[in-house]
Amino acid sequence: MNNKFLLSCLLMLAAFGQQLQAQGLFACTGAQPPASTCAQTCLVCNLNGITGINNLPLPPNTPNTLCQGGLTLQNPRWYGFVAGSANITINIQPSNCTGNNGLEAAVLRECNKDVVCAPGPNNGAGPNGNFALTMTNLIVGKPYQLVIDGYLGDVCNYTITVPVGSTIPPPLGTVDSIVGLQQVCPNATTTYTVPPVDNAVSYTWTAPIGSKINGGSNSLVLPGDVPGNNSVEVTFGNVGGFVCVTASNACSPSVTTCLQISNTPLTATILDPLVICNEETPWEWPEEPHNGLFGPGTYNLTSSPYQSYLGCDSIVKQTVKILPANVKTLPLVYLCKDECFVINGLDYCESGSYQETLTSYQGCDSLVNFTLYKIPVNAVAAQPDTITCAVTSVPLTGAGSSVGNTITYRWINDNGQTISNAITANATAPGMYHLIVTNYVGGLACADTASVNVPGNLTPPLAEAGPDMVYTCTVTQLTLQGSGSTGPDISYFWKALIGGNIVSGSTTLNPIVNAPGTYSLRVTDNHNGCTAVSNAVVNADTIKPSVITQGGTYTCTNPTVTLQITTNGANPSFVWTGPNGFMSTQQNPVVNVAGTYSITVTNNVNGCTKTGSALVVANNLPPGAAASGGSITCAATTVTLNGNSPTMGTIFQWSGPNGYSSTQQNPVVNAVGNYQLLATGLNGCTSSALAVVNLNTTPPGADLSVSGNLNCNNASVNLLSTSIANPANLIHVWTLPNGTTDTTGTVSILPVSIPGLYSVLVSNNVNGCTSTGALP
Repeated sequence: MNNKFLLSCLLMLAAFGQQLQAQGLFACTGAQPPASTCAQTCLVCNLNGITGINNLPLPPNTPNTLCQGGLTLQNPRWYGFVAGSANITINIQPSNCTGNNGLEAAVLRECNKDVVCAPGPNNGAGPNGNFALTMTNLIVGKPYQLVIDGYLGDVCNYTITVPVGSTIPPPLGTVDSIVGLQQVCPNATTTYTVPPVDNAVSYTWTAPIGSKINGGSNSLVLPGDVPGNNSVEVTFGNVGGFVCVTASNACSPSVTTCLQISNTPLTATILDPLVICNEETPWEWPEEPHNGLFGPGTYNLTSSPYQSYLGCDSIVKQTVKILPANVKTLPLVYLCKDECFVINGLDYCESGSYQETLTSYQGCDSLVNFTLYKIPVNAVAAQPDTITCAVTSVPLTGAGSSVGNTITYRWINDNGQTISNAITANATAPGMYHLIVTNYVGGLACADTASVNVPGNLTPPLAEAGPDMVYTCTVTQLTLQGSGSTGPDISYFWKALIGGNIVSGSTTLNPIVNAPGTYSLRVTDNHNGCTAVSNAVVNADTIKPSVITQGGTYTCTNPTVTLQITTNGANPSFVWTGPNGFMSTQQNPVVNVAGTYSITVTNNVNGCTKTGSALVVANNLPPGAAASGGSITCAATTVTLNGNSPTMGTIFQWSGPNGYSSTQQNPVVNAVGNYQLLATGLNGCTSSALAVVNLNTTPPGADLSVSGNLNCNNASVNLLSTSIANPANLIHVWTLPNGTTDTTGTVSILPVSIPGLYSVLVSNNVNGCTSTGALP
C-alpha cells in the first residue's frame, strides 16, 4: 500500500513539473541555465564562478523593459538563485565584448519587483572591468532572479562572482506533520496545514484521486515564500487516501510528509437538549421535518435525512423543553437630575411608571414593572469681576439656585478645595469655581453644579535685567543691558542688592554701575499693578593672578639658572628685572648672575597684576684640599696618603707615579714619589694638593770599640758603639759572652769586666733599620 502511495506522489510531481518550472521554483539540472526569460528560470545552487555569454536574442512577445524603463532588454540571460544571506554583492566581469558598451544587469523578486539595478554601460575601467550589484535586507531562503543583458545589444563573455554574502540556499528546515481532519465524509471540504518550513522555496500538495485542492486538481505547487501557502483547502470525492506536501529548495533534498485520510459517511448527530422560552412559542424546529411546538413541555424530535456541512447525509436528534412565563415588580426608584435608571441596556431618565422585558438566568424574557421619581435640584452662579495684581479677591454668589431645608451649598476651586459652605464665597485667584447644590431626598443626595470662570489680569510685564557682566581691574564702570515691556503704563526701577552701587539711571533700562554685586530690575505695569523682577549679576574679576616663583643655585657644573614662574592668570604676560639691569618678558628666562629677581605677572583678561621674586644663589666656591704623604722605611713598606677637605661631600681623586690612580680618600701606596690630590665638591668645583712619599731605609751603623784591656790594673772596660744616626732614635741590645743579652737603650756604652766575645744590635726607632757590630 505504501509503495503504491509513493509511486502516485512521484507521478503527480512529474506531471506538475512544468507548472513548477513556470514559477521559477525548480532546481536547475544538467546544462539547463541560463534562461531567455524570467519565467523560464531555474534555481542554481551557487552563482559564484558561473560563466556565460549573452548571445541569444530576446524571445518575441516578451516584455523588454525593467527597472522602470532603466533597462531595455535585447539579449538577456536569466539565472534564479536563493539568498543565503541578507547582504549580498554580485560582481560581473565582462570580457571579449563585440562592442565597447559592456553589460547591464538587475536583480528582481518574483520577476517583477526590482531589488537592484545597474544600467549600462558597465565595462569598468575598460572592456575587462568589473561592476557590482550590492543588495541589503534580502530575505534569506527566498528566490531571486538575476538578469544580465548587453547594453545597446553588446554581446560579451562574463564571469559571475559573489565576493560578499552567499547565494548558496540555507538548508531546508524540518518538515512537521500535516494538521487537519483525518476522517471525512464523501464530498467534504476541509483545510490542511503544515507548519511553515524554514527556507522552503515551494510546497507541492497532493490529495486522493477525485479530490480538488483550492478548487483545482488534486495536485498543486505553491511558492514557499508566500504566507498561507503552507495551508490548502481540499474537497474530497468518494474515496480516502493521503494528503501530502513536499517542501523543496534548490540544493537540499526535498522532504515529503503525508496524512492518511479515511472517507466514510457520517453517523447520526445527537444535539444537546434545547431549552425554549415561553415567549418564543410557537417555535419551529429548524431541522427537517420542521416540527412546530406551542406550549410548555418536553419534546423529543428526530429529523429527516439531509446533507451535513461537509456534504454528507446525516440524521439529527434533539430534546426540546419549553419554559413558562416570568413577571416581577421593582420598588420605587429615586433619581438625581442627570441620572437615568438603566435596565436591559435602556436608559429611563424621567419620573413615571414603566415596564421592561429582561432576560432571565435561563435566557428567557422576564417582565419587570418599575416607577421612577426625579429629585429636583438646580445650581446657578453669577459672573464675577476680574482679579488683578491690585484687586486680589472678588465675591461669588449662587443667587437663583434651589433653596429649602433639604438643600446644602459648597463652593470649590478647580483643585477640588472647598472655599465656602454657603451660597456665597470669595475667590482669591483667577480660574474656574464650582457651586455644588445638593438636595437630600429619600436617602439619596442629588447634586447640581454651576461653574463660573473668574477672569484674571495677572500678566506681569516683561523684565530682563540683561546678561551678567564682569567688573575687572581695568573695567570699573559698566552700563547694564536691561530690557522689558514698554508703554505709557510701564515704569522701571533698579536696586543694588548685594554690594553694588548705581551711579545713575536707576529708573531707566540701562543704569551705570561701578561696583560688583547683584542688581535687580523691577518692571511695573501700572494698569494691573503687576510687576516682574529680573536680576543681573556684576561679578568681580579682580583676583590677582597667583605667583609662585622658583630661583635656584648655579654651580661650577651648572653655571646658569632657569627662573620659574607658575601662575593661574588668564593669558598672562611676564616682566622680570634683576641685577645688573637685567630685564626679560620670557616666562622662564635663564640667568647666570646671583641676586634677587623680581617678576610682575599680568592677567590680560581682567588686567590685574601681582609681583613676586626669586633668589639666585652662587655656589661656585672650591671645596679646598689638603694632602700629606710619608716615608717608606725598613719597618713600613707602605704609606697611607691623607686627603682632606673642609667641604662635606667632597669627592677625592689621586694620581701618582707609574700611572697610579685612586678615588679613596686615604689610599695606601708603596711607591716613592709625588702624589697629586684633586678634590671635587658637590657643586662641581675643584681644589688640589700635593703629598710626597720619601724613602727612609738607611741603616744606623754599628762600629764597636773598647776603651782598654782587662788586667790587674783595669778591672773593667767600656764597650762603645758608634752610629751615623741620631743617638736619641737608637736602641742598643748587647750580646754577652755567655749568650745573654743586655739592653742599654739610647746609651751606646756598656761597661764590662769579663773577657770574651761581645756584639751589639743597633735599631733606629724612626725607620726600623738595624746594624750589628762586634769586636774582632
